[in-house]
Amino acid sequence: MNTAIYPARRAIERAVATPGARPTRLFGILVPVWRIEVSVTVTETEPYEVFDQFVTRGIAEAGLRTPSDLAGFFGIEPSIVDRTLRFLISLGHVEWTGSNLRLTALGNQSAREGVRRIVREDRRHLYFDGYTSGPLPTGHYTGVTYLREPSLRGKDGTGFRPAGLTNPFRDAEIGALLSRPDRRAFNISDGVHAARPIATAQVWLPTYLVEDAGEIRMQAFTMASERRDQHIERVCADLGEALREEEEREDSVETWQHWLAARGFGDVKPRRMANGVLRATLPASAFPKSFALHRLGSFEPYRHSFMQLWCDDQETRREAALGQVMSLTGKAQLENDGRLADFLESLSARLDIPVADLRDV
Repeated sequence: MNTAIYPARRAIERAVATPGARPTRLFGILVPVWRIEVSVTVTETEPYEVFDQFVTRGIAEAGLRTPSDLAGFFGIEPSIVDRTLRFLISLGHVEWTGSNLRLTALGNQSAREGVRRIVREDRRHLYFDGYTSGPLPTGHYTGVTYLREPSLRGKDGTGFRPAGLTNPFRDAEIGALLSRPDRRAFNISDGVHAARPIATAQVWLPTYLVEDAGEIRMQAFTMASERRDQHIERVCADLGEALREEEEREDSVETWQHWLAARGFGDVKPRRMANGVLRATLPASAFPKSFALHRLGSFEPYRHSFMQLWCDDQETRREAALGQVMSLTGKAQLENDGRLADFLESLSARLDIPVADLRDV
C-alpha cells in the first residue's frame, strides 16, 4: 500500500465539507521541494551537576585560579577537582591562561544564568518549496513522505505529476530563515544558529489540489495536515490557470453517465447539487451488491472530476456510517484527543443522518 498520501476520496470529502466550498475538479500534483542538509551550531541548556557549578562559581566569584586553590577551598580530593575541570574544559566553559584557570565567554554566560550551556555541532534537513524558496512549516517535517522521483500513482489510480516551474534554491534563504522572529514555526528551535549548507536535493510533496468555483478558488490537501494545507495553498496559488489549461475539456455529466452505464446503471443521470458537486442517486440494493457500503456518501474520483454515490434510504445510509465507525483503527486514541466527535459530526453531515445515531457505537 502506498502511504505517500491518502486516497483521493478523502481529500474530496474534506473539500466538500469546507464551509462555503463549491469544489469542481481535483488534481494530483507533486509540489517541488528543496531538501537542504545543513550543519548547524546548537546551543542547549541543562541543569548543572552540583560540583560542576561549585567549581564554576569558585573560579568566577572567589577568584580561585588553580586546581589546588579549588581543592583547598572546597576541602575535596584533588583528583575530583581534576576530573571536574577536564569535563568543564571539554565543554568549552574553562580554559588555561598560562598556569591559571579562567572561565570562557560560554562559561561566564552559564555562571550568570545558573544553567550549563552546551554548544554542539549537528546536521539536519530543512525544507523549502521549489516555487518561492520559502521555508515549509514544522508540520511538514513529521509524518510526511517526500518522493525522490517525480512519479506517483495512488492505490486508487490517481496519478500525480509535477506542476509549475521549479526555481533554483538560494542559499541566502537559510540565513533569512534563522533571522525570522517566527522561526520556531518553521522547525528552527531557539538554540540553532550558524547554519551552513552541505547538500541540496530536490524532492516532491504529493498534494491534492481541489479547484473551487466559489471564493475559495483552490484547496490543498497533504499529509502535513488533517485539514486544508493552507501553506501549500498559498504556494500553489498561481497554478490554477496552468492546471485548467492542461486538463481535458469534456462534459463531466456525460462522462459519469458512461461510467454508471458501464456498471449497470445506465438509467441513472447524475445531477448537480447546490454546491456544484455531482451526485448519482442509486437504489438501496446497489449497496453492497454493486458498490461496497463504505462508498455510499463518499466520492468517486475519475480523471479530474468526481461524483458522490447516494441513495435516498436513510437506514442504508445509517448502516454505511456505522460500518465506517466500527472499522476505525485507533478509535480509543481518537476519543482521547477529541477527534472522534469531529469525525462523527462530519460523517453524519455527509450522509445526512442525525449525529445522535452514531453516539452509542
